[in-house]
Amino acid sequence: MSAGLEVGIAGPGPTTPPSEAKDWTLVTSDNTSVGPYICDAREYGDVENLPIDKILVGGQLLIHPALTGSDYLTVSLKGNQLQVRAGHYVGLLPINRDVVVRVRPRVTITSLSRILRISGYVPAEVPALTRDYPENEEGLPSILGVLAEAFVGAAEQVVQQGLLQEYESTTIDTSFPRGRILIGASLRHQLRGNPSRVKVQFAERKPDGPLNRLLKYVVVLLARQYSLLKQPRSGTMGIVRRLNRLYWHLRPVEYDSTLSFLNDRRVQSPETIPFSRAYYIPAVRLASLLVRGRGVEIGPEEGAVELPILLLDLAEAFEAYLRNALARELGVTLPGSHVLNGQDWVPGGRRGIFDPPNNHTPQATPDIVVHPPYNGSGQTPLVIEVKYKPMRDAVPRDDLNQTLTYGFAYGARVALLAYPTWEAEASSLTELGTIGELRVLVYRFNLGATSLQAEEEAFGKTVASLVAPRSDAAAAWECRILPSDGNGQSEPPTH
Repeated sequence: MSAGLEVGIAGPGPTTPPSEAKDWTLVTSDNTSVGPYICDAREYGDVENLPIDKILVGGQLLIHPALTGSDYLTVSLKGNQLQVRAGHYVGLLPINRDVVVRVRPRVTITSLSRILRISGYVPAEVPALTRDYPENEEGLPSILGVLAEAFVGAAEQVVQQGLLQEYESTTIDTSFPRGRILIGASLRHQLRGNPSRVKVQFAERKPDGPLNRLLKYVVVLLARQYSLLKQPRSGTMGIVRRLNRLYWHLRPVEYDSTLSFLNDRRVQSPETIPFSRAYYIPAVRLASLLVRGRGVEIGPEEGAVELPILLLDLAEAFEAYLRNALARELGVTLPGSHVLNGQDWVPGGRRGIFDPPNNHTPQATPDIVVHPPYNGSGQTPLVIEVKYKPMRDAVPRDDLNQTLTYGFAYGARVALLAYPTWEAEASSLTELGTIGELRVLVYRFNLGATSLQAEEEAFGKTVASLVAPRSDAAAAWECRILPSDGNGQSEPPTH
């Protein structure tokens, strides 16, 4: 960054305190709220239509502290022009309260949520910034920690500002009447020889209402889910301790295992909660989401569920997505096969490039290693290198060299390079050539297809044909089911 440009706190001017930098809604002189200015960019691309006057004031670059010194955005001078480029994260990046950069994937993707659900990829958080996400009917296990922490924070705000106490009708037998005396029931006491006892009914304020029952149910639900984690993530114990404190504060509230609180109008529509209790709304929205097992749609659309800014590294997500989708499909198409992560220290996974291995041997770490079902013959694994970059022409030499190295290290007969297609083109399989007994192929996977499930099935069947036992390989190659064009039509491979 050139001298003379300083990074300041996000806001309308250099003196804006950090506490005010969380407000991403602009207010005009007539108190009319307007949205921030939204600029578009693709991964690793320039930010388009950037309003320089809103990010550069008095020689100071106004950018939120959470985004400085990171790889979310890069700022430089090109000649006398200020240039802002997106990094490898996809999502919304509020530069300051006036400007938001919307970073989109560089390839067409039909459903980010499906990719995240199958991959198990955990999005990167920017805790200092929040935004509102729309609900999604399908849950995302990978963001359970994000939802849990957001819920705990919102529930703690409810406890701090006071639990809602609602009037509840109570009927008791007593010698010290209050409220309304129920004449008929009281006369029965007289007839039974209890002249000092009457039955009364009165209204009493209690915290045991539907909203608080919802909160208590989710506190217990999350505590149970965390107790089942085999490999707790960093910060898990802190969340569990906070859940225990919330449970203590909610001890007067009944635990409702029947979920009757879901019938309450305020639970179904949190926006109907009175203004005086508006602090309940974020907690109720999140609790309702968790009870129903729903998730959020991680994309550019706005919604009503407030969470920290979530950003996606699609290179990492795409690799895990293909590996997990392939494992699921081969479980059906080729039972007995094994799909491994070549970076894992497991039998059949990571190994040294050279034989015999020693402490100085470089490691072979392919993204995917597929071992065929054992049949007693000379079977070899198939290695797959996944590259999240649109490839229209020749395969980059570095990618090819890496794939060849891994193929020879594993003694494979087939090595596959997997790329996303360019601008939602049809999926295809191309054979690059053969070196010795090693065949090298390229598979282009259409992330923009109408049905990603159909693409996953086609990819699984194609790989199954390539790793079939040696004796059946020729027949499998001839009868393989080819990738679809995204609309249910089969496309022949390109050779």
